[in-house]
Amino acid sequence: MVISQHQLGGIAAALVVGDRRFISEPVYAVSRASGLAHLLAISGLHMGLLCFGCMAALRFFTALFPQSASRVAVHKHAAVMAVLIGFIYVILSGASVSAVRAFIMALLVIFAVLLDRRALTMRNVTLAAFVILAFNPIAVFRAGFQLSFAATAVLVMAYEKSQYQPHVRRHPIITYMIGIFAASLLANCATAPFAAQHFGSFTPWGVLANMIAIPLTGFLIMPSALLYVIALPLGLDGVIGPVFAFAILALVKIATMFAGLPFANSTLAPPGYAVLVLLVIAVVVSYVTTKPARFTGWGLGAMAIFIWITKPLPDAVLFAHNRHPTLVVASANGHLVSYGRLSDFLMKMAAFRLGQARELGGYQTCDVMCRHQLRSGQSIAIVTKRRGLSAACDDRETAFIISMVAPLYPCRKIKPIYHFTQRTNDNYLLFINKDSIEYVSNNSGSGQLACLVPQPHQC
Repeated sequence: MVISQHQLGGIAAALVVGDRRFISEPVYAVSRASGLAHLLAISGLHMGLLCFGCMAALRFFTALFPQSASRVAVHKHAAVMAVLIGFIYVILSGASVSAVRAFIMALLVIFAVLLDRRALTMRNVTLAAFVILAFNPIAVFRAGFQLSFAATAVLVMAYEKSQYQPHVRRHPIITYMIGIFAASLLANCATAPFAAQHFGSFTPWGVLANMIAIPLTGFLIMPSALLYVIALPLGLDGVIGPVFAFAILALVKIATMFAGLPFANSTLAPPGYAVLVLLVIAVVVSYVTTKPARFTGWGLGAMAIFIWITKPLPDAVLFAHNRHPTLVVASANGHLVSYGRLSDFLMKMAAFRLGQARELGGYQTCDVMCRHQLRSGQSIAIVTKRRGLSAACDDRETAFIISMVAPLYPCRKIKPIYHFTQRTNDNYLLFINKDSIEYVSNNSGSGQLACLVPQPHQC
């Protein structure tokens, strides 16, 4: 992938201040597919590197003067400066929701340092959630809130549990790599159900990608970005600029490499909020209880995953709301087929609901009729023009017909015809069985039915 200077600046703006307006779609696509999209928004990683990096730097600087450092609480003064620097950073970045959330979490950790309390506890995570929800209760339904706190909570839970384990002496580099791997794996597992619920996707290579990208971000990208900002007023940007650009290009290369691997950004069916609630309860029960009660949490988690795996997926989506009905059907080859023109947004919604990849080339036209093979292997006939009804009725390889035009007479061979012709206030998810079609409306209280029973005449 060739990155222009304009695109390079857009990626730099996203990495430094979370402004993603100037990132090209190919760059953002490979970031999502590789599991590195979280680096393009201000998150706990950015805030942690800035605030606690500044704390460490200030403590190191004051330690050069041992007489002064021995008389004052250096770590508390450094913590106050870190709060001010983090606040300025949030203001400069535009105070986005993710930036404010990360700052509140960092603020609570720093307050714990000032009060001589443990910094990384579930109490602090809970307080951060309460503060955010007090000002914006609707945030609990948003993807950013759920993904952020799911990852943070699981990581803090694992950290607290690790404090009671016997200490094993290892080389610092090995300890760091094990920590990065464990953190990436836990965060990936914690956010996978929420990512599936909101985006219908899963990044299996995210753990390995983050093991490379996070050290690169922490040790090269963010320090060089800070030095570049300092060097700009001094006219030394030509010295630091190439290093900063090299680090960004390396990050893009890593994202492109992992995005090109098999199963990258795999589609995953949404689990539903009932499964998400059950998973959250399972994690909480496993965390707050001891054996043998902890097995109850494990059992609830296994039950939630079983429900998720066995939950039936819709076979088709019918977009009929205030428009000529357009059918999008999942197919056996793993791609969607649209029988009519649809916007890019509606195709994304269909792919999300059906748990399949989008169709690669346009939409399907049926001059006579189309024979469509479902995921189950069953074939159905799809008709978009009236002249295709006779051919569909005579076709021996299909069990029944889905028609976008009203049939004037039934099939002679008693083949069911399901047709959708009128404008309705609803869209529908269709579950296609061997001998019938079941439907779920997006507005079940409307009482409208789009001919979802075999009809030889107009509804």
